[in-house]
Amino acid sequence: MNIVVDSNIIISILIKQDGITAKRFHQLAEHNKLFIHSYTLTELTKHNNKIKKASKLNDTDFNSSKTNILSSFTILETNAIPPSVYQQAFNLVKGIDENDTVFIAVCIYIDGILWTGDKILYYSLKERGVSNIYNSLDIETLLQ
Repeated sequence: MNIVVDSNIIISILIKQDGITAKRFHQLAEHNKLFIHSYTLTELTKHNNKIKKASKLNDTDFNSSKTNILSSFTILETNAIPPSVYQQAFNLVKGIDENDTVFIAVCIYIDGILWTGDKILYYSLKERGVSNIYNSLDIETLLQ
């Protein structure tokens, strides 16, 4: 299965590497193909100091963990996805959070599911009939 992982999930994994989200991530990584948009790297860099502080790891351990986690993903660059896919994704998130267009675009492009911790995005897209968006509870069910 192709799974797009939202930035908020990766941040959770980096902060609490022995937590349930991290455990689910490692289980998914064993048998699925995981994807992120290159925008995720920008978000992680932007919040790097806050994430590192919350993780309570020293620089070396934090950077090693971040590298290890990111190595599990195929990273899609903006230009790898056709503009028509971005437009379709934008139409789905319009009025919710247009910044999430990139995650939905990857999801559409790879014909996968999106794992997100963003409750507003999750419930709003469910209301719009999007069935391939999963929260952590859905992921837990998927792993059973």
